[in-house]
Amino acid sequence: AKPDAVILITAGRPTFSFIQQFNKAGGKGVQFYTLSVMGTAANIKALGADGIGVVVAAVMPFPWSDANPLVKEYQTAMRAIGQNEFSFVSLESYVNAKLLAEALRRAGPDLTRQRLIAAAEGLGGLDVGGMRVGFSKTSRQAFKYVELVIIGGNGKFIR
Repeated sequence: AKPDAVILITAGRPTFSFIQQFNKAGGKGVQFYTLSVMGTAANIKALGADGIGVVVAAVMPFPWSDANPLVKEYQTAMRAIGQNEFSFVSLESYVNAKLLAEALRRAGPDLTRQRLIAAAEGLGGLDVGGMRVGFSKTSRQAFKYVELVIIGGNGKFIR
């Protein structure tokens, strides 16, 4: 078969190996789509030239553009600690830290596992820099955000 696209529901080495071997076997020109976990500098490096044009489903806004209020806040916080290298991973970590801090605040001073869980479940609807959190007793998915980004020829993500 000569597919136009391949959707990979894998992460790490299996993804690199598949793309590299597929290309080596003459599959050049096929559009690959991958999960958000492939959105790291280490993964781009591991793919090398075979990564150019690979599409990654990012679950956070583009961390290199300050057009989004959450990203602008994140960039300001990163620069305040002397960090000027942005990434999807550090943005997601920043958001996770914000959510945990808010859940801890809401859980109160007598922290227990149950109080923390209840506080986290009560975060539904919380505005985090222009994005609303969707936690509840029935949903453990904070955001429903997905943006497709592409690995460019320079080893950086492009929109």
